[in-house]
Amino acid sequence: MNARVGSQAMAGRGRLPETAMRATALSGWRGPEPGCFLVEMGGRRLLLGSGADPGPVDAVLLSHGAPTAPLPPAGAVWAAPPLGALGADVPGLRAQLPRRGRIRIAGLEVETGASGHGPGAVWIRIGGPGGLLYTGARSEEGALFPCDPLPQAGALIFDASYGLGDVPLAVARDDLLALAADGPLLLPAPAVGHGLEMALQLHAAGHVPHLCPEHLRAAHALLACPDWLVGGAAPLRALLAAARPLSDEAAPAGVMIAAGAHAEGGLSAPLAARFIAAGGAQVVFTAHPAQGTPAFHWVGQGAARFLRWNVHPRLSALRAALRAVAPRVAMPAFCTDPAALRPALPGVPLEGPVLTW
Repeated sequence: MNARVGSQAMAGRGRLPETAMRATALSGWRGPEPGCFLVEMGGRRLLLGSGADPGPVDAVLLSHGAPTAPLPPAGAVWAAPPLGALGADVPGLRAQLPRRGRIRIAGLEVETGASGHGPGAVWIRIGGPGGLLYTGARSEEGALFPCDPLPQAGALIFDASYGLGDVPLAVARDDLLALAADGPLLLPAPAVGHGLEMALQLHAAGHVPHLCPEHLRAAHALLACPDWLVGGAAPLRALLAAARPLSDEAAPAGVMIAAGAHAEGGLSAPLAARFIAAGGAQVVFTAHPAQGTPAFHWVGQGAARFLRWNVHPRLSALRAALRAVAPRVAMPAFCTDPAALRPALPGVPLEGPVLTW
């Protein structure tokens, strides 16, 4: 049975007894698809993420980013303040999840902390130390978005996007600096993801980034949420003061960072096509090229390069997370081959797409 279809069937549309606790992956159990997890606890149904419809829920909690699909009927949609600052158009949005703290949602204790992945990205614990911890998309290596320590929990759903990969972000940073020293460089990147982080690190090394309008708009919006930035607003203000605007008619110059992680849209689409056809700048994709995108085609042909900029945890971070959380049971999410993780992460039963505890 297909994991996504099977998990939806197992989730059902009724409610568990109040003493039961269950988490079901509706999507995100295998591979890089959007994460959507149904948590049933205390007679309540909370949805983490979007991308599937389990029927009515008491609330939707977004760990990062705007919804990728229509949301089911819900009491409210909760997210962190940066999502609201970035202008996400989400009906019923309450951009009030704390930077590090506890609130009550649908009668359940919910604790959140920054997860380092992007603007307002959070881990979420539901039901206290004996409940469920969802790491969301998580990265401890970034220099722009903070990452808070994980609390203990009875069950854990953790970001295992990179599987057994364990290459530090510093390696990619040094490689990018070496490429930038060789001549003009185009870096397609999500405007509300790691594009601004790359710009900060390149600027700190002496480069003057050229930023597309989407990156500039995102940077100005994030200044309204200094508590969600490493070092507050000052590093981002300094970057904005130094950055130069990038347009679709730009000549190859310096380090150019343009929206559209796979050159599937945004300013990176016309710029990458022009530079690959006419030369003048290297094109380096820093998010894994999705199949069927221009990035996948060009990297496969050797016309562009792929150099991963970590925005998810590597294997050593997964081991540290399992030690810190000490769950009784855990589910690896976003991993193409969850079974391959078991020998590398001994000591905790890895299960899915359903957890009960």
